Amino acid sequence: DGDSTGVETSHENDALATQPEFGVAENVTASALVALLKNESLRNTSGIVVAFFSTRCPYSRAVVPLFVSLASDYPTLRFLYADALREMQMATRYGVNGYPTLIYFRRGKERTRSVGPHTLPDLRQFLENSTGTKARGVELNEVSEVVTLFQAQDRAFDHWLFVASVANIVLAVFLFPWYSRRSQR
Repeated sequence: DGDSTGVETSHENDALATQPEFGVAENVTASALVALLKNESLRNTSGIVVAFFSTRCPYSRAVVPLFVSLASDYPTLRFLYADALREMQMATRYGVNGYPTLIYFRRGKERTRSVGPHTLPDLRQFLENSTGTKARGVELNEVSEVVTLFQAQDRAFDHWLFVASVANIVLAVFLFPWYSRRSQR
């Protein structure tokens, strides 16, 4: 049960604060985040990562699903997300001015933040740099294999682009004189 502002009632906040869900991203309200940060500051955990987003922002619509999917790769971190437009008071409190904004909290205090669009490798890099934790089950080779695949596709596309350009030039050199002679008749 929530009131018209979307803030959860106290028993829901207590449930969020006392039963952490690691490996799963959770939607959070202002009051629940305050309770979580207070509770987290008393424990020795790896921290909390919060993604502030806007449903109107195309970058947010791209980043939030990636952010949610990362939760299972970092089982020692708590992943939370909040719609900054619905939770304006919370967004103002944490100085969210752009979307998406990722904030890493450790022991109840903000440690790092990142604002703007991100790719999956960008998100992993932010988390690794901020927390010192490497994703579980993710090898650097997997990322480099994807990059190599895209580079190979780019080279193949460049090759075909070159062939098409040469073909265009050949056609222009041979067909243009023929066409211009024919149109003069």
